[in-house]
Amino acid sequence: MTKIIQLPNGDYLCRPTIGGKKEWIQHKRKGEVEREVAQLKEKQRTRRLGLPDPVERRKEITFDQLADKFLDQYQFSPRSKRTLEERLGYARDAFGAVLLRDLTTEALLTWNAKLRLGQTTKHNAWRALKQTLGFAVRCHYLTDNPATAVRLPGPGKRTVRPFDSWEQVDAVAAKAGRYGPLVRFACATGLRPQEWQSLEWKHIEFSQRELRVEQTVRDGKIEQTAKTDGSLRIVWLSQRALDALGDLTRPLNGGLIFAAPGGGVVNLSNFRKRVWKKALTDAKVEYRAIDNTRHTYATLMLATGAPIEWISEQLGHKKIQTTLTHYARWTNRGHARIHALIDSYVETETATNQTESGRSGNGH
Repeated sequence: MTKIIQLPNGDYLCRPTIGGKKEWIQHKRKGEVEREVAQLKEKQRTRRLGLPDPVERRKEITFDQLADKFLDQYQFSPRSKRTLEERLGYARDAFGAVLLRDLTTEALLTWNAKLRLGQTTKHNAWRALKQTLGFAVRCHYLTDNPATAVRLPGPGKRTVRPFDSWEQVDAVAAKAGRYGPLVRFACATGLRPQEWQSLEWKHIEFSQRELRVEQTVRDGKIEQTAKTDGSLRIVWLSQRALDALGDLTRPLNGGLIFAAPGGGVVNLSNFRKRVWKKALTDAKVEYRAIDNTRHTYATLMLATGAPIEWISEQLGHKKIQTTLTHYARWTNRGHARIHALIDSYVETETATNQTESGRSGNGH
């Protein structure tokens, strides 16, 4: 890069030769000089390649057009793409017809202030907007991302709303019809919905009282993978889990344990609308998301005094900190049981010592 010198007045100066012409670039900050030199060189390069001037290109594109281009090149799963498209919808409603050169930081701040959404939805909408504008910078539709100057709204804390007791679980299961065993099993194992959706009879070892998590459901299809490396695991089956399985008819040829009425993978959206919501309403239990069966397992296990390290392994958390973040406030539920076990141990030891002491005294 051409040498940058500092002038007596504190400014920085650079005299690069670009396109056969010696330029004069002077700014108060060295970084501004470097940025302008890079922009001029990029402009010269695009001209040599016969590409449109980046400045001209950005004048011709609207946010809607940019969003379409961003989605077209998106290479992740169809489900992720649908989610991104949904999150981009909020920004497209506001800025769809706006030219990128008119999309200022001030305009984004005003939009963000007026956006009436939940905290998590707002966070996701803003993140999608920022990613799209970042794509515009990489493709030279913009020189800078106007969203980087705005503080990203943090996501809302995920609500953990487990069932209060096994009695409540049984009440909901009783109203879930043919899916009653599923409700009880999910609460007794802590499997993610995508894990019990793909669970097959061959994954159950009844003699060992274990199940193997070897696959998951993604975009409605079973995949031989898992959410994280820790998700591929062995889960211990309590008597409640075994009883739930015992209430099901096991086909001779195996297959899915919890299948849809017509066979195949249970559609979570249909299950939520047709079974889950109705079962909660009929059982007079306040609504909670389906994955709270997993939270129920964790909190009820803590209530028994089970070590949180063991619970973390059963849930397939890669780090125990994840388990503590979600369930630390429930750890005190198992204290009474632990105290009772300690008291019982102390009483047994005391009684044993007294007996041995008495025998020793009789011996003298």
